[in-house]
Amino acid sequence: MKKTLLTAAITLALTATSTSYAGNTLTANQDGSSNNIEVTQGTGSSNIDITQTAESANNSLAITQDGETNSITSTQSGTDSSIELTQTGNDHTLSIQQSGELNALILNQSGDNGGMSVQQEGDNNALEVTQTDSEARGSFRQIGNGNIAVGTVSNNGDLIMSQQGDNNEMHSSVSSNIELGGIQHGDGNFADISSSSDDTFSHMTQDGDYNNLSMHSSGYGHDLGVDQVGSEHTLSFNVAGTGNTAAVGQYGTNHTATVNVTGDSNTLYVLQGEKY
Repeated sequence: MKKTLLTAAITLALTATSTSYAGNTLTANQDGSSNNIEVTQGTGSSNIDITQTAESANNSLAITQDGETNSITSTQSGTDSSIELTQTGNDHTLSIQQSGELNALILNQSGDNGGMSVQQEGDNNALEVTQTDSEARGSFRQIGNGNIAVGTVSNNGDLIMSQQGDNNEMHSSVSSNIELGGIQHGDGNFADISSSSDDTFSHMTQDGDYNNLSMHSSGYGHDLGVDQVGSEHTLSFNVAGTGNTAAVGQYGTNHTATVNVTGDSNTLYVLQGEKY
């Protein structure tokens, strides 16, 4: 009953404020379990600020924004909760904080000049980020163990990814003039990085033991870098195309690297051993 009333109240508020298609604002606070918020904002400049807190679980938040210069700020804490946000248009911003365990976060931005900042804290959480904007800027950080993050960025943007903890997974796919920076701190982590199209910068650092990294690149003019710090790392590095530069550093003992470079005018640097 409470959930139905809250959903109805939000829908009514948005209907009342969106007739001019500009300047919509929503602020909501939820405290408890098994709550649900669904928000749709149409054309215009809109702002959303939502907080969901709970000692237990099963909250969900779904927001869709369309227009210009929209913003979403969301904080969610608890267990087995979810956030799904979609923004289409230009000059959007997202700021998300999610804490707890077994949570899911799905973020989608499309348009121009989007910005995204995300922090997810806890164990066994999942994060999926997709940015198809031009000149998009995104960063996310996961703190905890057993988390998984998937990031996809295209068309003249940048993405910074950070994971701190053990047995985490990071998957990233970038294309067309993208700058990608990734770092994993901890033991037993895995990363899979893929870059395509042209003029992409990708750099990945793993700091810890028994880590595994796979990097694949195709196209022209890529600048690729890998640093593995610690011991007994495994690296698979594949570069195909023209005019690419790749640098691989493995520091410590008992590292394994498999590197394949195909195409013309490519450059490869490999350092195994101590870093000076």
